[in-house]
Amino acid sequence: MMVGRVTGTVVSTNKVPKLTGARMLIVEPVSLETVEPTGDYIVCVDDVGAGEGDLVFCAYGSSSRQSDTSRLLATDYTIFGIVDSLDLRGKEPMTRQRRRPMQLAKVIGSMVSTRKCERLEGMKLLVAVPVDPETMEEKGAPFVTADTVGAGEGEIVLWAGGSSSRQTDQTTGKPVDSTIIGIVDFVDIQGKRVFAKSEAGT
Repeated sequence: MMVGRVTGTVVSTNKVPKLTGARMLIVEPVSLETVEPTGDYIVCVDDVGAGEGDLVFCAYGSSSRQSDTSRLLATDYTIFGIVDSLDLRGKEPMTRQRRRPMQLAKVIGSMVSTRKCERLEGMKLLVAVPVDPETMEEKGAPFVTADTVGAGEGEIVLWAGGSSSRQTDQTTGKPVDSTIIGIVDFVDIQGKRVFAKSEAGT
């Protein structure tokens, strides 16, 4: 499990049915040695009513879908508890393998493939680039992703990677490892609105 600090919220009205009713928060992972931010941000489904500023622990991968709330959701990170205290007892923290969490991205184009795997027939493929949740500026390399919510060029979207990308009705059993699962309406971090779709002109 990962420990992090809740820094904001993500709201999406246009999303896959398996995220209906889910509350999504932005969590900044922290080092277990210093409890200082690592500089990364992930989007988590909230299962416990966490609030901004709370130190929380999250499960990832298939473990994130093991609660009554999250078991049917298309999520790969879920907040399962709010940390009251953290006592390392002088032990070195275990280093965990980095996983791909739900992230924010901006759609910058589309991809068409006439000759492809039969299981991808009818699947809409888009090109997106990751964005920094604090600045909403593009960062990292563009990637190809399946679209399940009808996203368009210029829109900020929520996407899942790995096995979680195959948790939607449209991508179950499909050979995809990234899927757009929501169109973002607004993002709040530390009480400040850093993105609003209504003001972005998309």
